[in-house]
Amino acid sequence: MWTAWHSPSSLTQLETHQIPYTDSVGVLDTPRDITTVRPVVGNSRTGGGLIATEANSVLFTGFGFVLGSSTVQQVQIRLTVGRVSRIQDRLIQLYYITPQGTNLADPAAGDEHVYTHDAVPGIAYDSADFGCVIDLAAHRHYPSSNNIVIRSVHMRLML
Repeated sequence: MWTAWHSPSSLTQLETHQIPYTDSVGVLDTPRDITTVRPVVGNSRTGGGLIATEANSVLFTGFGFVLGSSTVQQVQIRLTVGRVSRIQDRLIQLYYITPQGTNLADPAAGDEHVYTHDAVPGIAYDSADFGCVIDLAAHRHYPSSNNIVIRSVHMRLML
């Protein structure tokens, strides 16, 4: 049985050397409707290929799951993004102390996409430190210049 969808209570940018995110109200502390402070860009190179700028990876935590004696079977992450057809997944991964499990990135994901991962042994799913890492980037094959807008991140567990 799936739990209800839970929203994160906090977020942290895991990198500081790439394009940061903002929630447009000072300190980045709202895990909804965040946007890059400037566009991520994929510029064409002479001779083919792209030179791309990247955005910071963002860690979403504090989903507030209460498990009791239940055992987690699967995890789903629902990501809603303003992709403008030029933004792709780079990394979508569970997180507990460090990234855990498989990278669920799907280059064909649309504006709303649900990623499913089997439970990973050793993760405390009810810990405030459990969450997911989201890293999005400019499309790898098409020149572009777009801000990334992460509208919402939700998670639920199959018990």
